[in-house]
Amino acid sequence: MKIEQLKYLTSSRNHNFIFNLVWSIIILFCIFIIGGIIYLTDGLMSSLIQLFYIPILLAVFIFGTKGGIFFSIISGLTVGPFMPLNGLTQPAGAWILRIFMFVAIVLVVGFLVEHIKSINDIERKKAYEDINTGYPNVNKFKHDINQIINSRNQNNFSIIIFKLENLEMINRYVDFETGQYTFSALMDKVVDFFPTGSIYSIDTSKFVIVIPDINSDMAYSLAKEFAAKTKTPIYINNLPISIIIKGGIVSFPPYSDSVKDILYKLDRALEQANITQREIIIYDNNLAIESEKYYNTLVTLYDALQNDEFTLVYQPKINMINQIEGVEALLRWNDNSKNNLSIAQLINIAEEAGFINEVTKWVIKHAIYQLNVWKEKGIETNVSINLSSRDLNDDSILKFTKKYIKLYDLEPSCLEFELTERTIIEDEQNVFSKINEIKDYGIKVSLDDYGTGYNTYKYLINYSKTFNYIKIDKSFINNIKYNKNRIIVEGIIDLVHKLGLEVIAEGVETKEQVDILNSINCDIMQGYYFSRPIKPEKLVSKYFVKVNR
Repeated sequence: MKIEQLKYLTSSRNHNFIFNLVWSIIILFCIFIIGGIIYLTDGLMSSLIQLFYIPILLAVFIFGTKGGIFFSIISGLTVGPFMPLNGLTQPAGAWILRIFMFVAIVLVVGFLVEHIKSINDIERKKAYEDINTGYPNVNKFKHDINQIINSRNQNNFSIIIFKLENLEMINRYVDFETGQYTFSALMDKVVDFFPTGSIYSIDTSKFVIVIPDINSDMAYSLAKEFAAKTKTPIYINNLPISIIIKGGIVSFPPYSDSVKDILYKLDRALEQANITQREIIIYDNNLAIESEKYYNTLVTLYDALQNDEFTLVYQPKINMINQIEGVEALLRWNDNSKNNLSIAQLINIAEEAGFINEVTKWVIKHAIYQLNVWKEKGIETNVSINLSSRDLNDDSILKFTKKYIKLYDLEPSCLEFELTERTIIEDEQNVFSKINEIKDYGIKVSLDDYGTGYNTYKYLINYSKTFNYIKIDKSFINNIKYNKNRIIVEGIIDLVHKLGLEVIAEGVETKEQVDILNSINCDIMQGYYFSRPIKPEKLVSKYFVKVNR
C-alpha cells in the first residue's frame, strides 16, 4: 500500500536483510553442528543423519522452496564426499543421490507450504478487502494505522472521512445496485483526486483517505476542493445521480493516539457536520468538549425518563363559543438545575440521537393516564401530542399507544397526534401510510405549523381526508391585525372549511387577535391569551367548568 511504501520501505528492507542473515547463520550453524556430530560418531552409519531434516525444513518455512533447495544442497555436501562410510570414502553416487533426496523432500514440503500460504493469502485478502468495492476495508485500515502509530519513523498524517449522505435515498428511490455503483464511482474519483493518499472503504456509505505529511488545515482545503468537485452528478447507466457528502478530519498527532480513538473521533466529526449543517468538520478539543456535553445530555435525559423527573402541562384549546375543545400536552422538566438546556433543545438532541421515541412513549403513557384520571372525575376532553418523523417510522409507537388506551378503556378519538410539514416531507409516502393506520384506529391527526412549508397547499389538497385539524402557524397570527395577513388567514380558513376540516389558530395572545379570528370563523384558538401551559389540577379548577374570558 502507499502508506507502507512511503513510510516503511527503507526500514522494511533493512529489517528483512537482518532477519534473513540471522536465520541463515542459525541454519548453517545447525547443519555444520549436525555434520560434525555425525563425523565424530559412526559417520554415515549413524542414525543421526536424520537430524538434517530439521534445518532443511526450517529453511523451507523461512525462505521458501528456493531457500530450502539451497540449504538442502549444503546439507548434502556436508555429508558428501568427505563424510566416511564404514571408515571408507563413500562413492560419488551415494552422496549425490542423498542430495537429490533432500531436494525432493524440499520440493514436496515447499509445494505444501506454498499452497497453504496461497490459501492464507486469499483469506487475508478477503479479510482486508471490501467485498462490494474491492478497496481495502476497515480491517486493513486498522492494521495500517497501527503500523504507522507504532513505527519508529512515525510522521504527521491526516485522515479524511467522507460519508455518502444520500446513499439510502438512492437505494430507496432508484435501486440498491445503482447505490453500489454510485459509491464505487465516488471512490474512483477519490483515487484520482488523492494520488498520494491511501483509500479505505470502511462502511457501506463511508470511506477514508490517509494522507501522509499534511496537517489538518491542508487536509481541510483538499477535502473542500474534493467536495466541490462532487457537485456535478455522476452518471450511472445514463441516469444522473446527485452526490451529497459530509466529511470529517482527524490529524495525528495531536488528537489521536490509537486506531480506536481515531475511528471514534472521525465519527464524532461526521456527527458534528450533520448537527451544524456544515460540509466538512475538523476534529479538535472544542469538538471533544461538545461531544462530551452531548453525551452527558443524553445520559441526563435517559436518567430523567427513568426517574420520572419530567411532568406534563396542558394548554387549553378554546372554541368560538368560549368552551374548551381539548388540550395540548407539553413536556416540562421538574428540576431545571440539572441542565442548562431547554426542553426544546433536549428534544432536538433526543431526535438527533434517535432517542426521541422513548421520550414520546413517556408523553403518551402519562397523557393517557391523565385522560383516565379526568374520565373518572366525569371530565371528557381530548389531548394532543406532538410526533416526530422518527416516531412515525417506529411501529412500536402505535402499538404502545393502543396498549395504554386499551388498559384504561378509553376511546381512541380522545387522543390526537400533531405532525409538522417537516415530519411529512422527510418520507412522504411512508408517513401518510402510517397516518392512515393511526386514523383507522380512531386517533385524530392534525397538521401543525401550517403555512411555514414549501408544499403546504399540496399536502392540504391531496391529503385533506388524512387530517382532522389544520393548525395555522403563530407567525400568521402575530400580524393578523394587518389587512394583508388577515386576508391570508381568512383564505386559509375558507379553504380548510371547504375541504371539510377544522382550523386551530395557535399563538393567540391578544383580545384583538381573538376578535379578528372570531370574525373570520376560526374554529379553535390556543395561546397565552387564554392560558399558558398549566398543571392538570389548575386546568380542571379554572377551565373545565367555565372559561371566564
